[in-house]
Amino acid sequence: MENFFQLGKLQEQLTCAVCLDIYTNPRTLSCLHSYCEECLQGLTIYQPHSITCPNCRCSTKVPTPGGVTKFPPAFHLNGLRDIYNTLKRTSLSARNVTCDNCGSPNDIGYCRSCRGFLCPVCIDDHVGCSEFSSLQQSLASLGGGGLTSLNQLPENKDLCRQHSEPLETFCRTCNEVICLQCIVNDHSAHDTVNLVDGYFEDYPLLESSLNTIGQMIPSINHSLIDIDNQIEDVREQDEIIKAEIRLMVEDLTKALQKSARLLTADVEKITEARMARLLEQKKLAKSALKQTTHIKSYMDQCLQVGTIQQIALSKKQMMERMNALKDQIKLEEFIPIQYTAVK
Repeated sequence: MENFFQLGKLQEQLTCAVCLDIYTNPRTLSCLHSYCEECLQGLTIYQPHSITCPNCRCSTKVPTPGGVTKFPPAFHLNGLRDIYNTLKRTSLSARNVTCDNCGSPNDIGYCRSCRGFLCPVCIDDHVGCSEFSSLQQSLASLGGGGLTSLNQLPENKDLCRQHSEPLETFCRTCNEVICLQCIVNDHSAHDTVNLVDGYFEDYPLLESSLNTIGQMIPSINHSLIDIDNQIEDVREQDEIIKAEIRLMVEDLTKALQKSARLLTADVEKITEARMARLLEQKKLAKSALKQTTHIKSYMDQCLQVGTIQQIALSKKQMMERMNALKDQIKLEEFIPIQYTAVK
């Protein structure tokens, strides 16, 4: 937060995430994110009973009655907005600013009650003020300007809207800051406490809770580092496993290809042997067909055109040839050899 009061940083903190403009009457949700009252009112058009925070997505119930106007005001943003408007209007420069208490330069503290900046020496004498801000930061990063005192900041108008009296009491029953007239009219039987007394009662509890939250931050940051390291490890393991899978697939592919070549060669040998036998069987069948066709044709012609005498003379020769052919040809030898599929 070295440049807390730098205009750009202030503007960034004072920009509503919904309208992207400087906050107007900012209200705070239960998740401690703040938005303009009008922006929250616009969100209730779609979510009349609860609002989902645009930042963290936490749900906050809309108060009834009263609606978004009953959300607590973001007083810290209102204070920063006052400072921002003054710095923007005057182009504040650390070189031209003097301590509002003693007039010395090098202001590093701001008192919300006195509406002024303080030098390191005056800060030590001023810390007892309940409105003293702990924002002790250098103003050296701001641009040039000519402001010599920040008393020009608007006065803190902490007055009751109903009675125009100072808001000096806190009603614990209603969780409201009220004036003395409010106590008489509406809060007489409620648990009330003076604001200053309540502040000193509540501050230790708030500070203790804040310290606990603060102690969680290093642990969370350390966890984030561990998570990032684990993410990197997972990514590296992912690449390693993928590379191993690729190598395994390549090895398996090579082995399968080799097996395929060997099996293909075996199949080709078996097929070649089977084809040789079938072709030889086919050759013998064609030869037998040629002989039987020739003899049948010869015998048909002899029986059709030959005389009785000629047939009688040729009978012996023809019978011997046909008997020899029948003994030579074995029809079962021409039945195709049945082979089972190669496995």
